[in-house]
Amino acid sequence: MNKKLIYGLCAASFLMTACDYNEDNFPGFDQEPLTDVVYYEGEFTGKYPTEGYFSLVQGDEESGKATIEKALIEMLKDTYPYCDKGSSAKIKVKVADVMPSQEKEPAYEDAYELSTADYDAMGTGKNEPGEHDNFSYRIDPNDYLPDFCAGKYADKAEGFICKIIYKYYSNRVTTTQAKYYKKGADGWTEEPLIPYDADKKLPLEEQDYDAMGIEAGEPGANDTFVSDE
Repeated sequence: MNKKLIYGLCAASFLMTACDYNEDNFPGFDQEPLTDVVYYEGEFTGKYPTEGYFSLVQGDEESGKATIEKALIEMLKDTYPYCDKGSSAKIKVKVADVMPSQEKEPAYEDAYELSTADYDAMGTGKNEPGEHDNFSYRIDPNDYLPDFCAGKYADKAEGFICKIIYKYYSNRVTTTQAKYYKKGADGWTEEPLIPYDADKKLPLEEQDYDAMGIEAGEPGANDTFVSDE
């Protein structure tokens, strides 16, 4: 479960981009010698989810990668608030591959996919949806879509649920995702997916692990699974 993932490209790119701010806004900055070039290689020291590891859901890996990317950048910003161009990092992160989400969609009354004009109406400046006609880890859909729903579905009654389909950019890949919003007395809020309840739950017993192998490094050795199994 605790599979190691070398995850450094996006972090390195971020550090290089962040330092460009100084060059663009302070005349003569680019003429100063580079004195604070850092290279970090090691374990992730930021905050993991409550499970103690990040998850990549099969079939929706990009959402998990976006969460990892955001956590890595926050860690590096806290660790190295100032650095010069050329800084980079290679970080080991605990990641679990999990089954596809078994949650079900809520009962929505209308589905709508955002258009270029919709993104542009949310702002075309830096780190705004209209800049590249998508959302990303820097641009949270929940910061924009409730207001969008309030305008598009202004005449709908309380309890109305809609599905908003949008583009999400992460790790140089753009995927199509969706969120659900419900109109309430105090405005629009995200409507969660409905948890899936299995028809039958089968906990593994000692003989089940033993049937998978009892030698060292096999499940039956300790009646459990470990990171390399």
